Amino acid sequence: MARSKRRTAIASTAITAHTALFCTPAMATARALECCAVEWLNHNPVRSAPGRCVWCGRPENAGATVVPFGVGEHHAWLHPDCWPAWHAHRRAAASLAITEMLGIGTRQKAKGSNNEDR
Repeated sequence: MARSKRRTAIASTAITAHTALFCTPAMATARALECCAVEWLNHNPVRSAPGRCVWCGRPENAGATVVPFGVGEHHAWLHPDCWPAWHAHRRAAASLAITEMLGIGTRQKAKGSNNEDR
């Protein structure tokens, strides 16, 4: 989908949220971006083999069960204690992908310093 079509879809979702839910424009935009992040996560599932945590890499053992997270055939196997960090990482990846797809923040990067390794 072209960047302009993506922005139009975000704007349309934001307008719907604004009018139907009586949100402020900023809240409606945030909800629209959240919907896009969820869609990105759904379209970019993580699959891993059972028996080993996809986040920490440790195998399942008597004291640390590895369980599936996901739906259908798209499962990521994780220790329950590893899920919050893994999920936060996935959400950050979704946010980055959405901002790159929409071109959000590219002007700030262009104006910023070239010290990306800091």
